[in-house]
Amino acid sequence: MTSVCGIPIEGVVTHKPSSVFMYDMIHAYGGVQKFYGDLYISSVSPLGFVIKNRKGNWVNCNYYDDKYVYDLMYDFMVHSMQKQLTFGINRDVAYVLGKKNATFFQKINQKEKFFERLIVLEHPRYIIQYKPHEASQYIAKYLKAFTTSTK
Repeated sequence: MTSVCGIPIEGVVTHKPSSVFMYDMIHAYGGVQKFYGDLYISSVSPLGFVIKNRKGNWVNCNYYDDKYVYDLMYDFMVHSMQKQLTFGINRDVAYVLGKKNATFFQKINQKEKFFERLIVLEHPRYIIQYKPHEASQYIAKYLKAFTTSTK
């Protein structure tokens, strides 16, 4: 969100409901300065993927949605994560968004030993798609996880 972080992306106009949830949560945490000063957000894969669905349309695909993509990208994802860890990130805990993502990342983390422990939180897309009326409760859950696991 350009309006929240002040970082324009030329030529890209998008609206992701899950990002609205994340920025609502970041606001509740204390704002972008405090949140990004305390926490680092990244993805297991810094790349996005698309596949053709049964209707012949290109749709987003997660690294864990297709075994071929997962196997093909594994070394790249590990290298990318290793590079990010050189930024001085606290490796005591990582918050993983999404249960399916967590299943795969737990396997990667077990092998690669990136973080001592993982805390799994519901994915923002799940919250917005299936539990939108409970968004404030999920924000509270995120905030509680962030504040109690870092002490």
